[in-house]
Amino acid sequence: MTLSTLLSLLSLEFVQRAMLVGFVISLATALLGTVLVYKRLALIGDGLAHIGFGALSLAVAMAWAPLLFAIPMMVIASVIVVLISENKRIYSDALIGIISNSALAFGIVIATKSKGFSVDVAGYLFGSLLTLTKLDVIVSLILGSLVIFLMIFLHHRLFIITHDPEYAKTRGINTRFYKIILAILTGITVAIGMRLTGSLLISSLIIFPVSIAHRLTHSYLRLVVISAIIALITFYLGIILSILAGIPSGASIILFNLFTFILVSLIKRK
Repeated sequence: MTLSTLLSLLSLEFVQRAMLVGFVISLATALLGTVLVYKRLALIGDGLAHIGFGALSLAVAMAWAPLLFAIPMMVIASVIVVLISENKRIYSDALIGIISNSALAFGIVIATKSKGFSVDVAGYLFGSLLTLTKLDVIVSLILGSLVIFLMIFLHHRLFIITHDPEYAKTRGINTRFYKIILAILTGITVAIGMRLTGSLLISSLIIFPVSIAHRLTHSYLRLVVISAIIALITFYLGIILSILAGIPSGASIILFNLFTFILVSLIKRK
């Protein structure tokens, strides 16, 4: 494929929508990852994504706006996940896994059996450039920008509760409140990111960039910056690979993240 052909493909409206939404998703997931990975909560994004697929499937089957229905469902689910994770009397990881995988199974059943479900199920599971509507772009840009702003604005307190929760309590910081805020922001980001990367792969965007950046620096500020840069680069390279190879966008983005992770690890070892 020539450069001119590639440029003509990149000029298509649905590709430009994906590029635009991908910018805010990449930054949001990178910022969230620097907190969630250190807090050992990265897989919460995976659980929320499974729940989100169930919500998206139900919305499509009922002819509702998928994203507008999925976002409030994800916010509610994120709060429930935090409350469950704080309950010492139950096996929180197992219960979250039961809920999230049950929601995924529920979504798959609806997607395959409902007469109203005409959208390709693989697009929701593995990501697709074709699923974004103009409404999705507007909602994603607004909410994605809000997530980025709040992550930057709350950076100091999130840093404290991530690295030293006991000290945070002595400072009078309501750690539960900020955990809920963090979970809600994660739920929103997962909801708006599932259309491009798929419900099965969206959590990888939270994990990979910060894991790669952690091998390059131990400074928290540099970690945030490098994570954001890596997230943007791998996302756009993944989109290009998706167009050229005709593979799901989510898979191609994750493959670039994996390649970068391996390359950085090898260089670091040497």
